[in-house]
Amino acid sequence: MREGLCKHVEATLLDASRGRDLGLDPEAVGALGRDVSAVRPGFYFTRMWAPFVLLEWARQHDVRL
Repeated sequence: MREGLCKHVEATLLDASRGRDLGLDPEAVGALGRDVSAVRPGFYFTRMWAPFVLLEWARQHDVRL
């Protein structure tokens, strides 16, 4: 995760407009994006996986609120 998808996941979660388009709190999603590259004990990629997949799915299918 930290090597292959890290940059893509981080960029997706830090894109405030994507989160806003789906009615998500851009600050909360952005915090997850900042956690992607942080190396801290107790951080698990599963916390960010669901929002990342939702944002990517919405982008690919041009879904907005």
